[in-house]
Amino acid sequence: MKKSNKLLLGAFLTVMLLITSIHIALFAKYKNGNYTIYHKEVKDEDERMRKFPGVSFVSVRNVRIATVLFGDTAAVEKSLENVIQYVQKGDSLFITGHYNINDPANDRFQVNITLPYNVTIETDSVSQVLLQSKQFLKAKITTVSNNP
Repeated sequence: MKKSNKLLLGAFLTVMLLITSIHIALFAKYKNGNYTIYHKEVKDEDERMRKFPGVSFVSVRNVRIATVLFGDTAAVEKSLENVIQYVQKGDSLFITGHYNINDPANDRFQVNITLPYNVTIETDSVSQVLLQSKQFLKAKITTVSNNP
């Protein structure tokens, strides 16, 4: 066998051995459960949302649409911080949108909220509340409307 063929065969076997060892190492980590699944949407949600721990009552006022997702802790989307105010007092979270009497239809905004499963939601001057749950059987939802 020529020396060039031996070098090519050695390089090929080295690459195959390297790829095989990487796959064996990854498989061993997977079998031991020593890995973390990366969810891009979770990282994006952490950057978009402001968290409020320990909330059991939520009051939403003067927003057009409140979209409620369910999770472990309460969180509100940060994108409308200058228009929508949110204040936590004890175990209560108060979300209030800006309301203009001259043009009430176009001045109210949509707010996206993530809430724990056991909260009470009170709404006032909210056109629509959208409850979205991935685990619907876990959700124990109580809504109280102040609208007449």
